[in-house]
Amino acid sequence: MRRIVRIVPLGVAFLCAPALAEKVFSPEDAAYIDWSWKHCETTSTDKEHKLADAATASGGEKFHEEYQKAFHKIADVTRSPLETERFCATILGMYGPGASVIPDLIVAKGEKPPPPSPATATSAPAAAPAPHGRKRH
Repeated sequence: MRRIVRIVPLGVAFLCAPALAEKVFSPEDAAYIDWSWKHCETTSTDKEHKLADAATASGGEKFHEEYQKAFHKIADVTRSPLETERFCATILGMYGPGASVIPDLIVAKGEKPPPPSPATATSAPAAAPAPHGRKRH
């Protein structure tokens, strides 16, 4: 009986681990963020730039192809101004401050980006920015 008691908390920890980890930055995330920059007047943060750079470096051409498909899927929809406003609010809720998907990747026009976390502030000094396959602002 003691072994079961010792194993159960460990098993619960493994089951909860994926829920505690931050979502991996995907081509779809990049597409939503880029669409919001073009239509919602949002600005991407340093955190988003680092995630995008890492994803394109590790995913290469496949990441770019999936990004293009996702972006066109979002951009090819005709929206009324009210629908666009609602979609912008949804995207900000997914990637903005305190977001539900990946927080602090974008900020609304006129807002300041969050300060860098202590982990990123103490990391290696910033190198020259890598060239992007797509426009960033």
